[in-house]
Amino acid sequence: MVTCEIHEGLARVRMDDGKANAMNPAFLTELMAALEQARSAEAVVISGRTGFFSGGLDLKLLPTLPAEEFQQAVNLFERTIRTVLEFPVPVAAAVEGHSMAGGTVLLLACDLALATPGPYKIGLNETAIGLALPEFVYQLARVRLHPRAYTRALMFGMTFPPEEAQTLGFLDELRPLEYLHSVTEERVRAAAKVPGDAYRKTKAMILRDLLAVPEGQLASGISEAFRSLSLGSNLKK
Repeated sequence: MVTCEIHEGLARVRMDDGKANAMNPAFLTELMAALEQARSAEAVVISGRTGFFSGGLDLKLLPTLPAEEFQQAVNLFERTIRTVLEFPVPVAAAVEGHSMAGGTVLLLACDLALATPGPYKIGLNETAIGLALPEFVYQLARVRLHPRAYTRALMFGMTFPPEEAQTLGFLDELRPLEYLHSVTEERVRAAAKVPGDAYRKTKAMILRDLLAVPEGQLASGISEAFRSLSLGSNLKK
């Protein structure tokens, strides 16, 4: 479902489960393994499949898990997002399809995000399906999105075509599909030329309020949101 290849210092992490790249324990385990492999690279590009970057957390499987397994899954999701945020080298997302909820959290965790125009949507649609946003996601959105996007993108959970997603801050650039990956790699390679210590210290400063959110808050926020919606009776056992 997730592969990593490293060529000339660049790690290409590709997510492709043949469907929506829904994040369940097996998928997240493979993604974490790919990120661990990518630590030897000078820069990283995370991409999805044509049609889907990621549909977010697996809302079909996760609510059916026993409470302990569910908690392990959302803990793994949080570790994955924090791993990308705190990655020691630049990370870019190359988007060529839908990115929803947890998929967009992953997208926003990357240092750069490029996408191709197309008939698809990007957004943090949690509130639209009845899930309150955890503090961690709000702080992440504050770092990445323009303030005028907060009401529509966070409070109303609206989703946006790539052109509007760029104006709101979800994306840095739009490129035709035939150039998307080459330009993304060019941008992240250029970012990797910034001296590493300066990059890491400045990144930590920019993300200070976000990284100050206690570890575990994202996972516990997701759990509470699922319980409030009764999405899985197993979670109450």
